[in-house]
Amino acid sequence: MDEIDLKLTSGEAREVREVLQRELDDMRVERRRTDAASYREQVKHRMDAIERVLHKLPPAA
Repeated sequence: MDEIDLKLTSGEAREVREVLQRELDDMRVERRRTDAASYREQVKHRMDAIERVLHKLPPAA
């Protein structure tokens, strides 16, 4: 997978973190609501991708 060098202000990083965290929380709720294995796998893949990005961002203030 290719990498990019992303420079964000602290405010931008905070906004990105909040959006990704909210999306991740929504996905966790949605994953519990469905039993379709293919959908669960798709949600898990998206959640993993978001978590990888969140771990690279500075902690929320």
